[in-house]
Amino acid sequence: MENRHDGGRFSGVGERGAALLVALLILVAVSVLAASGLSTAVLGVQIAQGTQTSQEGFQLALGLIDYVLSDVDNLPMTGPLDTPVDVALGGNDTFAAAEGETIAAAATRVQDCIPPPRTRFAHSADQYSGFVHDVVVAVDRNATRRGRVGMTQGHVIIGPKCQ
Repeated sequence: MENRHDGGRFSGVGERGAALLVALLILVAVSVLAASGLSTAVLGVQIAQGTQTSQEGFQLALGLIDYVLSDVDNLPMTGPLDTPVDVALGGNDTFAAAEGETIAAAATRVQDCIPPPRTRFAHSADQYSGFVHDVVVAVDRNATRRGRVGMTQGHVIIGPKCQ
């Protein structure tokens, strides 16, 4: 077929084929950009989920430490030093573990009868002794793909002067 000029419009096979090819290239480019944007969005969601899971584990570990320190009976006051004593978490639904997960806490008496921390306001500090404990918590939620967290916090109890 011949190209001919009809009132400002070209009609011919070559022009229609070029328009189809340009439209196809634009469609392919838009599809590639959409796929790239989708993979970026999926990666962003995965990063956000990982951050949330990490924060949940961290907050659970902090809650465990607070739970142990909330009751002095959880801290060993007698027995040998540097011997961890497991803290019972049973009956507390906050720390219930899913199947395959482990959540544990232990307290260790590290030092006895140390001088208490001094402040500029403590004039009668010589009448007291300090008892140092380490609280260790472990949250292992790898079975449910939610990570593992371990945390240790030192704690000093001020009590009556040791003899």
